[in-house]
Amino acid sequence: MKFKNYLNEVLNKEVPIKTRKSNEISFDTRFKAAGEEWMFFARDTTYTDDWEILFTKTNVNPLRPWDLKSDVGSKVFEVFAGVAESLKKFIKEKDPEYFHFKSSGASRTKLYKKLASLIERKSGYKHISTNISGGSTIFHFSK
Repeated sequence: MKFKNYLNEVLNKEVPIKTRKSNEISFDTRFKAAGEEWMFFARDTTYTDDWEILFTKTNVNPLRPWDLKSDVGSKVFEVFAGVAESLKKFIKEKDPEYFHFKSSGASRTKLYKKLASLIERKSGYKHISTNISGGSTIFHFSK
């Protein structure tokens, strides 16, 4: 199966997620994947409807996701199914004007680029990518 088809399958797979917190400036869900608990966290701390999204294991500080030392290897699609389901719920509930997330490293950036294209096609949001120092990329989405 082509890589793109795996991502399509991920975006259409329902994963049980729990919303832990949702208010005017934050949105937090949790899900289990690859044998661990993960979190999807979005925040609009500037009150401009431009949401920053982070997703990481729950045992990592969400404001320092680069502390994540391990990789999930072949279970990456299991994790991304939870991320995709959380993202769908976030968009449905918050209907943000803008949101963005960041990748670090060549393999994650390649995966996130493909994911960003699929999000764009399935959600109606447009995206642009911005390369920043250190090999990271920020993916910006707007209505």
